[in-house]
Amino acid sequence: MRGKGAVIGTVILLLGLTVQAGSIAAGEREITLRTDWLFRGYHAPFFVALKKGYFAEQGVGVQLQEGRGSATVMQLVANQSATFGFVDGAVMAMGVDKGMPLKMVAGIFQRTTAAMMVYQGSGIENPRDIAGKTAGLVPGANTTQLFPIFLQRNGVAPEAVKVINVTPANKTTFFRQRKYDITSALINDEVPALRLQGEQIKVFHFADYGVNTMSLGVVTHPQMLSSSPETVRRFLAAAIRGWEFAASNPEEAVSIFLASVEARVRDVSLEQLRIALTLLHTDATRSRPLGWMAQEDWQKTQDFLVQSGAMKGRHPLDAFYTNALLPGGS
Repeated sequence: MRGKGAVIGTVILLLGLTVQAGSIAAGEREITLRTDWLFRGYHAPFFVALKKGYFAEQGVGVQLQEGRGSATVMQLVANQSATFGFVDGAVMAMGVDKGMPLKMVAGIFQRTTAAMMVYQGSGIENPRDIAGKTAGLVPGANTTQLFPIFLQRNGVAPEAVKVINVTPANKTTFFRQRKYDITSALINDEVPALRLQGEQIKVFHFADYGVNTMSLGVVTHPQMLSSSPETVRRFLAAAIRGWEFAASNPEEAVSIFLASVEARVRDVSLEQLRIALTLLHTDATRSRPLGWMAQEDWQKTQDFLVQSGAMKGRHPLDAFYTNALLPGGS
């Protein structure tokens, strides 16, 4: 892949699955953000923060790296192989319940993006019809983690569905080849992509079927909060600024994204971002700054996970999140 040139003193390089911007000051740790998935249009706000120099203005050098599912990404953050992860809140809470050292510092998507999709005419008209079918799922992905809860919530035993493990690269291709009946999807990712390509699909958005939890947000290791809180604060100031710009200027944000990541379709990327921008607040956070998380939303998430058996016990809510380092604070 080729370099993209200099922008306000910041060099953006495509290095395989990494986009790097900014220089690392002597003695300053390198900052990495691992996204939940392969780069998609809904990641454009982070690219805005790179391209427009928001991270550079805050004095942080940042790498964006693609992920392969929330469970995998949060493991990288927990073992400090990545500074930050863009991870599903419910999946992170399940990890914390198992002892993983993680905390969400900005809640970006506050309504779940998780869904399952089938082709129209498949005979699957509601979740109960999934019993006896095959599902293509990516191990570690947030939707995969929530899938058994979705089934149980809708009267289907998880063991009644045969799961075929697939990769991010072949999941949708195999679905289109009808190698399984149903597959995981995000309402702001594969769903708009396939529909814009004319595919006739039916979508079961988990939030519409009794499974709604805190969704994608920025997580880090608690040690980062205690040892380098100002770095976290500066990173979040730039990242949130990128999201605010994208919310007001989605088309320009996507243009910036497409200039940095090759082989993406503009209409699909734009629709992915536009759908994402509808997920930024709940009723409890509409009057709050972007990224701010409400205690009651985390309480609902924990209640749901405990009641469904996905978590073994309850934890103080501040074990999961903090608003203290966001622009505007707690």
